[in-house]
Amino acid sequence: MTIQLLFLIPLFAIAHGVPRKTDRQIVGGRFAQPGEVPYQVSLQYIKTGKHRCGGVIVDQYNILTAAHCVDGVDVSTISANVGLIDLQEPHAVHLIESSYIHEDYNFYDSWIHDIALLKLQSPIKFSPLVHAVTLTNQNFTAGTKAVVSGFGRLSFEGEKTTRLYVADIKIADQAYCRNVYARKFENIYDTQLCANEPTVEKGSCQ
Repeated sequence: MTIQLLFLIPLFAIAHGVPRKTDRQIVGGRFAQPGEVPYQVSLQYIKTGKHRCGGVIVDQYNILTAAHCVDGVDVSTISANVGLIDLQEPHAVHLIESSYIHEDYNFYDSWIHDIALLKLQSPIKFSPLVHAVTLTNQNFTAGTKAVVSGFGRLSFEGEKTTRLYVADIKIADQAYCRNVYARKFENIYDTQLCANEPTVEKGSCQ
């Protein structure tokens, strides 16, 4: 079974995660094909059209994203853009009515509960190329296949791309993940998962 997630995610958003930082990288990935990631959202500044963060479609009125993407941000200044695999191509744009950040979100404590829900002003029109992500409460073990997707840089300090990229990765062992982050003096909680691809240089990073 393949699930969709990003590098560090809350367990109750396990079907597809959200980025830890606004300037992500998809390393060693491939171009996404039309309809391959139909739930992908690009949160953009309305005035400039600049991509800020990724997100996923939960239903016709709600978008799941990272809390740090909207914490302290006036959501009336950003829009939710759907149905796109290239930021420069025409796509549907939805204004955001309100945001709901997890009450226990803490940026300074390993981004714990780094999750937020955005309510749209108008419903998303679903199609074969645009529809909601499938959420699950199933537990996944180390080695489970996963897919990371997003816009951003393709390598450390590399050029940004307007294309949507995807990369195949795997859920990492939780004990191993805790050990790695402990070296950085950061915690990994039971509400978080790690995912990576240890054998090749691909996945998502800061």
